[in-house]
Amino acid sequence: MFCDFRILGSVRWLVVALLFGLGSCLTLPAVPFAVEVEGNLRLDFSASWTEFSSIDGTAVPDGTQILSSDGSTSMEVQGDALSIVNRAGFSLSGVLLENSGTGSVFLYPPVDVQGFGVYIEATESIAVEYTATAYTAGGSFIASITVPSPGTGGEAAYLGLIDPTGAIGILELSSTNSNRFVVAAPQFQVKRVAESDPSNLPVASTETVTVSPAQSYLHEGLIGRKATAATTSAVTDFENIVDLQTLFPSIRVGDYLRLERIGVSFTNRRLNQLLGVFTETEEIEAGAEFDRLPTAIDAGTNFYTDKISGDGAFSTPTNIPEDFIIGASTYLAAPLNTRYLMFSFSEPTVDAPNYSVRMSHIPRQPFIDWAVEFGLHGANLELDSDLDGDGLTLIEEFAFFRDPTIGDSEAGISGTGSGVLPFLAREPLPDFLTVLFEARSDAPLRYRVQTSENLINWDTLPEGDIGVLEVETQEGQAVFFLRTAAGGSRLFARVITEYVPLAP
Repeated sequence: MFCDFRILGSVRWLVVALLFGLGSCLTLPAVPFAVEVEGNLRLDFSASWTEFSSIDGTAVPDGTQILSSDGSTSMEVQGDALSIVNRAGFSLSGVLLENSGTGSVFLYPPVDVQGFGVYIEATESIAVEYTATAYTAGGSFIASITVPSPGTGGEAAYLGLIDPTGAIGILELSSTNSNRFVVAAPQFQVKRVAESDPSNLPVASTETVTVSPAQSYLHEGLIGRKATAATTSAVTDFENIVDLQTLFPSIRVGDYLRLERIGVSFTNRRLNQLLGVFTETEEIEAGAEFDRLPTAIDAGTNFYTDKISGDGAFSTPTNIPEDFIIGASTYLAAPLNTRYLMFSFSEPTVDAPNYSVRMSHIPRQPFIDWAVEFGLHGANLELDSDLDGDGLTLIEEFAFFRDPTIGDSEAGISGTGSGVLPFLAREPLPDFLTVLFEARSDAPLRYRVQTSENLINWDTLPEGDIGVLEVETQEGQAVFFLRTAAGGSRLFARVITEYVPLAP
């Protein structure tokens, strides 16, 4: 089958390329970028000129400390012939800092910052350009931005810059008119780290469920096995199962669940562990079978034992490598394809009373966490924004592990050779192609595949047809695939990425 290679921007990826092998996810260095308007800078703190003087023409010695907006920290200012000037004759409001000399003005934030914004205006009505340069606290160059006056009369211009690494320690301001200018409203954004401790996140809802000590998804007995019937409708036939989508309708992949065992249970003076396991379907095989859950999902923290006797051992092996112990407070992130949560005691018994488990849904927003790492705010945080101009929207940059601050063409990334990008793979069978793409599996994203023979008419393939390949990937990502029939001499396919926000 003949294949061409293309890529479409905006909300869709269009690719038709032969697959020669899946590559690894590329990690790109985040780079500084300009902040075009004040609304795209998060204002964590500002500096107030009025804190040290409001008298027009007052000299400002080098090293003067300027209080921040919260009054708890200060910023140092240095320059050549600095003085205070009031608003008269300028478009900027309030008390300003003026440089009437020939040098630059240097601002030293109290801490290393991720971004800054400042207004500059020439003292004369002439054509002028303004420049802001960022350095580390040690004086190493980070980035520079130059902005022309928005008018011919040297009007005030806004200059802003974000360094995703958060290493800005010195800000130099200058202009082309012998550096005679005034500056106002310096504002700074501190680098924030994504929240990774679920105990610090707000709980959306809490429910308490009952667990029967007699019902078990474990293999029931080793010698003289119990032949408990299989079931394909466990929410009806098996007591110890919770439909997570029913219990917590707004739960999404990657959200946290807090499971709290209420009380403790002992069997033969041994602690009878409470176990849980995530599953994709309700199916449970017969009790005489080992590994009774054909769609069990690894939660990243497994409990397993094959001991059947001896002090401190369990009389029944778990035989479910994906299950986990539920303690007094256990946090787990909901894995991909999770629908149900099943419970069991490590030693099922009919002699103990029912048990209770308190379950709390803790929403996590990995997209916001990811964007915060890059310093994105305002319009730059909109899902369809394209900060680096490479044709990928922000949500696609997120889904395919790209860097939103640097264009893929700049980084030398093509549409082939990386498992991150979608591919069409030729099948050994005639008239079949497989769409492959490596993307996030730990975020509220929905992937849809559309195919076309003419790039005009597109057919959306069923969402449930997309599967996940069992290949080694980084945590939080997976290789998705969908086999589709190719009716003509060529086939085009595109992957559409949709963000599924948490329900209000």
